[in-house]
Amino acid sequence: MLQAHLLGLEAHFMGGFDAEAATSAAGLDPKEWTAMAAFVVGKLAERREDRSLLTSLPAMLFGSAIVYAIGVPWLAAAADMNAQTAIAKGMAPFIVGDALKAAAAGAVFPVAWKR
Repeated sequence: MLQAHLLGLEAHFMGGFDAEAATSAAGLDPKEWTAMAAFVVGKLAERREDRSLLTSLPAMLFGSAIVYAIGVPWLAAAADMNAQTAIAKGMAPFIVGDALKAAAAGAVFPVAWKR
């Protein structure tokens, strides 16, 4: 949310994310659908993919990609935008910050596991 505010935007996907509306718009059962990115990254962690930088960084980037894969189409549908506008407003401004956060998490987890 801070990043969105600093960029003069309303909010990042997770800041204003209405999971019930998103699952309904996508035709998914809200009881079966959970926070997909957290679930997938959690499963990768269970497979010990967060133990080295070589595997942790791709896992974190994959989690961010899932957020965009779900969030951008939802933004387009909810705000009546075409895909190009949704990408420009809901993805492009956040790519660098999300990549830095994924890189930080990818670097910290392996170190934390060694302690």
